[in-house]
Order: sequence, then structure tokens, then C-alpha cells
Amino acid sequence: MAPYVPEEVDVFSVPHSRMKALVDEYSQMLRTTNFSNDVDHQLLLESLYRTFVEFKTHEQIENRFIMRRLKAKLKRLSIQDSAVCNCHKDNVLLDMLGFIKDGFQKKTEQDRINYGRRLKELLESFTHSFLPHMKEEEEVFQPLLLQHFSYEELCELKQNVINQHIMRKRSPEHGSDKLEKWVSEDSREDSASDVEEEVKPDASFCNLPPEISLKIFGYLGPQDLCRAAQVSREWNSFCLEPCLWSRILPVQWAHGQCGH
Repeated sequence: MAPYVPEEVDVFSVPHSRMKALVDEYSQMLRTTNFSNDVDHQLLLESLYRTFVEFKTHEQIENRFIMRRLKAKLKRLSIQDSAVCNCHKDNVLLDMLGFIKDGFQKKTEQDRINYGRRLKELLESFTHSFLPHMKEEEEVFQPLLLQHFSYEELCELKQNVINQHIMRKRSPEHGSDKLEKWVSEDSREDSASDVEEEVKPDASFCNLPPEISLKIFGYLGPQDLCRAAQVSREWNSFCLEPCLWSRILPVQWAHGQCGH
């Protein structure tokens, strides 16, 4: 059982509630899909593709904003933790995305039926590992965060994670072929990178004090902040400051409403 964690420093509960809702959605849809029907087949694949893009996005956000910081903190303290080091090392999500995309090419009824049988097997296997994985994060990684990060750091970390989900959900490339390419490239980057510290801002932007930079970004609305965050890593860091997103309700994203 996961230990009690104050809501304001629980970095996993809001994203995980969204991921679990997506699992429930595809499980229900899978039970009612008739693979011999081409329309049913296509509708399921479109839904699954969007779902697994969101799963992969969630994984990337966890890697960049939670796991890398936790690894760096443990490294500074000379603490070795194999669970942290091996988290998200596999390519299951990319493999699932590839298999789902291949399904769009199944034209004959028999091909769709055979594909549907294999898809059910893969989704069942994925679900049986994905749900326990989220439970492990809540029961193992969250206590580590509580142990090694301050209250203020965890509050900021949670807000950054939620803001990233909101920004990527609203991205015009979300769910498109361009996003699939971005997912693959980002996965290679994550695999190649080791524990690293926060990216230092470009020298040109360092000429401005942080409080002045934040004040400038504070004149932007949510849509403009999302656009500005895609300019560079340095701008991305400023645009995700919690003080700039105080008007956004995290519960909207948790219920999948932020894209409307």
C-alpha cells in the first residue's frame, strides 16, 4: 500500500489518475470492438494511437522532470538505487505505437481478425505491467522524493509536471505523424543521456535577472506561453514556472478536459 503523501507534494497521483482512466477506456473499447468490421477496427486504432502517444509523453515527462532530478540527487549523495537507474529503460511504448500503426494497413477481414487477436494479447500483457509500474512509482519513488527533496522543491516539481502535460496536450502536433517522429527522436536522446543536471540557460538570456525574465513572460497568456516554451530549452524552463500558471486548474487535465 502506498504511504500517505500530502496532495501538494504528490507528484504522481494526478498524472497517474489520467493514465489509469485511459487504461479503463481502451479496455472497455477493446471488449466491444468487432475486428471484422473495418470501421470498428479503424476507430479503435485511432483511439489507441492517441492513448499510447499520451502514455509515451507521460513517460518522457517523468524521465525529464522527476527521474533525472532524483537520479542526480542520489548521485550527489553517493546513493545507488537500481530501481531508479533502470526505470523506463525498455521500449515497450514505442513497440506498441509501431504495432498499432501497422494495424491501419490490415485491409482484409481475416487480417483484421488475426491482428485483433494479437492486439488483445499485447494490450493484456502491457496492462498487467503498466498498472504495477505506476504503483511502484507511488510506493518506491515518491518516498525517495519525500526523503531527499524539500517541501518547496516537491511543490514546484509537481506543478512543473502538470504544466508539461497541459502544454503538450495543447500542442498542435499532439497525436500527429510529426509527434511520432518526435517521440522516436526523444527516446534516442533519453537512452543516450546519463544523469545530467538542469540545462544552463544560454548566455544571452543570462544577461537578464531571472525575476525580470519571469516578469516578461508573465505578460503572456496560456497559449502564448505554450508557443514560447517550444522555442528553446531555456525558454521552456521559464515558461513552466508555477507562478505563470497559477490560473490553470490541474484537475482539468486529470479529467482530459484541458484540450477543449
